Amino acid sequence: MSICPNCQADNAEGSAFCSSCGTNLAPQPAVAPPPAIPTTLFAQQPGSSRVSGLAIASLVLSFIPLISFVGLIFGIVALVQIGNNQGPLRGRGLAIAGVCLSLFFPVFIIPALLFPVFAKSREKARQESCSSHQRQIAMAAMMYAQEHEDKFPASATFWHSIDVPPAVLVCPSMKTLANGYGLNNNLGGQKIGSLSNPSDMLLTADAVGAFDANLIQQVTDLDWRHDHGCIASYCDGHIAYLKAGTPIQLR
Repeated sequence: MSICPNCQADNAEGSAFCSSCGTNLAPQPAVAPPPAIPTTLFAQQPGSSRVSGLAIASLVLSFIPLISFVGLIFGIVALVQIGNNQGPLRGRGLAIAGVCLSLFFPVFIIPALLFPVFAKSREKARQESCSSHQRQIAMAAMMYAQEHEDKFPASATFWHSIDVPPAVLVCPSMKTLANGYGLNNNLGGQKIGSLSNPSDMLLTADAVGAFDANLIQQVTDLDWRHDHGCIASYCDGHIAYLKAGTPIQLR
């Protein structure tokens, strides 16, 4: 006998349909349930880890000089994150390398690039100071001449006669010398009015100081101490910066 699952009526064995309600009595194939989606595809397995993206970015940015400070920040943040995660986040070595390389540019490269600029600025300041000293010397020599029949002091007594403060005689680029300047020896006792072109006649200049009474006998007595040049004063009172090889009129 076959019992109808719908109306519970008895039917002959092998009946395809219920004689009372017409329900299909043939066995239905079993429907398999849908496969379960493994959660391991979306969940991190215990003990697995990943590399910090900030650590990678820090290392990459450290090679770009103008924005290496960004790599420094990324590296520090990455180290903090890795320390707080205690395992799942890796890349400590990358972050440390990024921080170190990011510091290399501002600590070593920038000073190396700026050093010539600073050196040039210091030399410019020394030239200005030296020019001021020699301007004072030239003015003192011309004031002496006004009081002594238009004549410069004699060569042997020139530096004593102009009576300038000792500090004025010290060139800022040659502080080991009490007097770093030299007088054109051909002008000792000369009248300013006898000079055909005072603006071209050298009065004083940076000198080596290893000669008698700080007198310039020839061009080789000049000292090109200011960036391959020297500061000089002229008989009309003006100051000039002379590059090595510039024609010099001593007589």
